[in-house]
Amino acid sequence: MKQLLLFLVLFALLSSMAAEELPFPTSVQEIDARIVLSASGTISGKPIGTVRLKVLTFQETPEQKIVSLSQVLEINGKTIEAKAEADSYGNKYAVFEVNETGEFTYTIEAEIHKRVMPKYMLDFDLSDEIEDYGQYKSATAKIESNKSAIRTLALNRFDSNSWLETVAGIAHWTHNYVTYDVGYFPETYSAIETLENRRGTCDEFATLSAALLRAKGIPTRVVVGPVFSAAEWNFHGWADAYNPNSGWIAIDSTYGEAGIVDATHIKMGHFPDFIDAADISIAPAGMDVQLSQNKLVEVEIIGYEQFSKVISLEAENTELYAKTWQDLNIIIKNMVNSHLIAPIGIALPLGFKVEERDKVVLLKPLESREISWQVMVNKELQKNQYLEGTYAIVSLHPAIERTVRVLPSKLLESAAQIEVLDLYATIEGNALKINISLENKGMEAAEVEIILESKDKETERISETIGGLTKREIAISVENYSKKPYTVLVKGDGTSYSAEIIPEKEIVVSGNGEKKVEDTAVEHAGSQIQAGEILNVQTLVLVAIIFSIIAIMFLLKDLVLK
Repeated sequence: MKQLLLFLVLFALLSSMAAEELPFPTSVQEIDARIVLSASGTISGKPIGTVRLKVLTFQETPEQKIVSLSQVLEINGKTIEAKAEADSYGNKYAVFEVNETGEFTYTIEAEIHKRVMPKYMLDFDLSDEIEDYGQYKSATAKIESNKSAIRTLALNRFDSNSWLETVAGIAHWTHNYVTYDVGYFPETYSAIETLENRRGTCDEFATLSAALLRAKGIPTRVVVGPVFSAAEWNFHGWADAYNPNSGWIAIDSTYGEAGIVDATHIKMGHFPDFIDAADISIAPAGMDVQLSQNKLVEVEIIGYEQFSKVISLEAENTELYAKTWQDLNIIIKNMVNSHLIAPIGIALPLGFKVEERDKVVLLKPLESREISWQVMVNKELQKNQYLEGTYAIVSLHPAIERTVRVLPSKLLESAAQIEVLDLYATIEGNALKINISLENKGMEAAEVEIILESKDKETERISETIGGLTKREIAISVENYSKKPYTVLVKGDGTSYSAEIIPEKEIVVSGNGEKKVEDTAVEHAGSQIQAGEILNVQTLVLVAIIFSIIAIMFLLKDLVLK
């Protein structure tokens, strides 16, 4: 007899008709949509002049065309049509001039056609300064690219001088570092706050990415507009990074997209900082305007197409063994004759452990590459049993689904196996903060030692026991740190890891505009040897919201115990 074992027990009802009409958004290359934006407010006081309300409206770009546009404001039974204005950044505004008080509602309705294509991207050597777009290189209120904590990450973790490697790396790291948390809406938190909290919504993903990119000398602007989230349409924030050889390149670290973002990103404007993106009201003395900060977004999908001839995906039905980490492999191929930064993610039935569900992959022109996910089902099976279910792969391509079968474990290695998932350092006041993320991938408990050395002299030694299949975060604080290099050593079962931390400089702009420097710290990339192979030491294991939604979208089949 067959025994049914539910691994996926909860499905979410999708919240809009659009969710039934569109596939997972990462796969959408072209879209035709009718979009209605609206917001309400009140004008009060004595009507002694004209109130000017400036509202950001839709933009035309090489990828985005406005088929039709209506912009009106209703007040006291009257209809006011908008005038058009543009700001210094090239954004368009609908301007409503109102000469009376009362409650009002404005509505912007547009039919939009958008088709995204891979840009022909050439690399750029970041050892050469990018001189263009200085207004998008400087620190701002929410994007503190000059601060030590940001520069620490940017100048070490992303120490390549390749523009393409830097952008792909920052998009990937930020996507996995920050956990999506709707509790951070509607406030916009700064890059430093996001670095400390490790949580936020789209604005926080974008500001942290922009701060890191600017710290690397890459002009970066933030972008706003409606986006489909795989559940509903909402206002969203992402970024554009400038490449002198390729122009402005889109980056959405919330969804792990870079180089090319899907066609559900409907652009309304770009700015140095999100605080610049607010609607503007100008009223005479004695009159007051209160405008709701929440804009309603309604979208009707007219038609769409999924990506084709950008990448190809090859995946097989696969068999794995229970109670051990193994690789699940697919082949991705770049089908365009240009560099391509491709998002790629996996959705598995609940019950699988997986390292880093989604990745950002930099591909050379026409390059094919094998991509692997380390997965495990931590369940004991009898000899006559197996588990079977479906996994899905999502990228710039219609999603593909394949079968995964989990067999009873063999006599596989279950000894302790320590891996360094992440190591980064920041400065807080006079203290050097070193954060280390470890995981024991074996079944048995493991002893690990962390040694901090300065000038060949041991500064601190920490011993920890990490249980089987367990993660551990360890923090070291060095008060009044030396300006000389530090070395971090991690020793334990199955691993030997070292990383160097070297004092760097923080850029500070004085009141007269002159630049000076202050000491900060930057850790240089470490090396890790495990089971005779060099492993990636920057893996993070945060399950981002985007591929949790994938699991809902595809309603993956339950694993069946037979």
